[in-house]
Amino acid sequence: SLNALLAAGERYESAGFYNSLAHSPLRLERIERKGGSAKVYLTGYLELSGDCDGARALEQLTRTATQFADVQRANFFLDGKPLQDLLSGKG
Repeated sequence: SLNALLAAGERYESAGFYNSLAHSPLRLERIERKGGSAKVYLTGYLELSGDCDGARALEQLTRTATQFADVQRANFFLDGKPLQDLLSGKG
């Protein structure tokens, strides 16, 4: 599901959907699962269009990863750094 989200690009925007990750060349490196938690490692970079896109991108990734009943929590890392910290300017 994450690979499909990252590969979607602008494909669905003509149908009225907005993909805040459309211009970000991200790749799924690996997923580490422990119980109901997943650590998702991405490579590449984020190219965001506006101030709200960081939160949108993180939410799109999180909801995609946690759509399955056995995954309650997902933490994302971009090139080894916590994505949430990078988006908040702490990374």
